[in-house]
Amino acid sequence: MAYLKAHGDEINYPFSTAVIRKENPNVSFPREMPDELLAEYNVFPVVNVEPPQIGPGQALREETPELIDGKWTQKWAVDEVPIPVPQIISARQVRLILLQQGRLETVKAMIEQQEEAVRIEWEYATEFRRDNPLLTGLAANLGLTDEQIDEFFIAAAQL
Repeated sequence: MAYLKAHGDEINYPFSTAVIRKENPNVSFPREMPDELLAEYNVFPVVNVEPPQIGPGQALREETPELIDGKWTQKWAVDEVPIPVPQIISARQVRLILLQQGRLETVKAMIEQQEEAVRIEWEYATEFRRDNPLLTGLAANLGLTDEQIDEFFIAAAQL
């Protein structure tokens, strides 16, 4: 069970019943303290709430509980956090994300127009780096910005 201590506008959370014993050494407390006794020391149970689901680029943060219908209730916040751009993705990931974006056939046609060394690299590479000249050239031909390339790498890394 989670507890908090509320004194005026000041809220201490999380709070342990062991602190009550330490703050009041001359008081004999029962092993299990009922909520009524805890309330005499401004200590209240906190109702647990399931945290919300989060996705990529999000972080879960517990906030100070809030008083809802007379009960202190756990409160969660979801923060947006930057997703690091992977510097390497697999050839499989590149092809799958291009397929998802409806660009795979266009890229294949672009590759067919290139010299043999480029076609070999496209066909046999097992991974692609963010700064790979082949990918940056393809991205430029597709009109992608650096930010869109970063998003492409982030999305591909999820596959």
